[in-house]
Amino acid sequence: SSKKGDKETVRYRIRCKDGTTHEFDLLVLAAGVHTPLLASQLGVGDYVPTYPLLGFSLTNFARSNDRKNENLLKHPFTVDSMYCTSVTPLMARWAGFGEFVGYPGKDKDVPSIGPSVISRYTWMVFPNSLNGSREDALACFRPVSPDDLPLVGAIPKHPGLFVHSGHGKYT
Repeated sequence: SSKKGDKETVRYRIRCKDGTTHEFDLLVLAAGVHTPLLASQLGVGDYVPTYPLLGFSLTNFARSNDRKNENLLKHPFTVDSMYCTSVTPLMARWAGFGEFVGYPGKDKDVPSIGPSVISRYTWMVFPNSLNGSREDALACFRPVSPDDLPLVGAIPKHPGLFVHSGHGKYT
């Protein structure tokens, strides 16, 4: 709020689904992949050009008696931009594949090849692992900006309004 004479004015009023309202002087738009949707409701969508990237990871478990990949798991490595790092001597985590398939819950008709791709890399590098099927892949949406750089800071011409989004590729 700001003082205008004896009256106090509120810059930002948020109404929740349950009907409650909250008033703020400062507001940070940091709602993950939903940030640009929220920004467009506030009329500042042009300042938040981020898009939902559906990213995948897969944790791969080696057999306890299989020491063939022990040296491979001592250091992180990449294969075709797929990143693999060791979690334990017998467990590796793959990441690095992402798709633009629309917003979560809105565009369900877009098929995803991510789980198949990441599991294929897992089986190529660790053919004797205990798991690594497409059903083992985990998915999450990440906000990505057009130039892969995070959007952090004040939104011009809107005092007290800030954005913190677009860092999905680096999280």
